[in-house]
Amino acid sequence: MKGNDSILRILFVEDLSSDVELEVMELRKENIVFEHITVFTGEDLLKTLAEFKPDLIISDYMMPSFNGLQTLKIVKEFNSDIPFILCTGSVNEEIAVQCIKSGADDYVIKEHMTRLPFTVREALEQYLSVL
Repeated sequence: MKGNDSILRILFVEDLSSDVELEVMELRKENIVFEHITVFTGEDLLKTLAEFKPDLIISDYMMPSFNGLQTLKIVKEFNSDIPFILCTGSVNEEIAVQCIKSGADDYVIKEHMTRLPFTVREALEQYLSVL
């Protein structure tokens, strides 16, 4: 999405590839066309941010080596203009509010995965209207 003919690039930060598959399926079901990469560690996150140059990040909250707030901090330090969506099954309202206050654009509970395409479109529209 960096240019008119570029395809949307989504970076998934997730410890379970089965969850990424579900997220991808939900987005494609709603005709969102994109390419994606998944990272599983904080080290891979920094490298992929620089090389893949994502237009959007969808991150789990609880992962073995780090969490969604740490991911958000790394992303915002790298580029504060990348929309960030937390997609998790383990977030309570207090953590969700903390993530939003820290710069996340929105969050989706995995039990309500059908909200993900709407949330992605809304986050991208907000960023495009600012640019």
